[in-house]
Amino acid sequence: MELKKYFYEFQGDPVKSEVFKNIKSGDIVLVYERILDDKKKERIQKFSGILIRKRGSYLGENILLREKLKNHWVEKSYFIHSPLVQKIEKVKTGRSRRAYLSYLRDYEELPIKLKRLKAKEIKNK
Repeated sequence: MELKKYFYEFQGDPVKSEVFKNIKSGDIVLVYERILDDKKKERIQKFSGILIRKRGSYLGENILLREKLKNHWVEKSYFIHSPLVQKIEKVKTGRSRRAYLSYLRDYEELPIKLKRLKAKEIKNK
């Protein structure tokens, strides 16, 4: 029980938690992921996609992104408080009425089904 109590008291990085609160399903999100090559080299890889789902709380907060890469759709799931996730940015704001956009998997062109808010760009400070 003490471990569970400690788990809920520790909430991870407050900056990442604030980003998690500000993003919604339908937004286009950019994730900077740290990748280890040969256990010695490190590099940062960017993955930008439409946020299909966000769920979890405390250290279990995670997001599911979907992007088209070379004629194939790719879905990636990220834990927000993972040490491999360097930074998360919101690129564009989207509007959806659902929390889980599973219906986007059936369509070839995502912008047809997903309403955009006048292509409003979010400027990073």
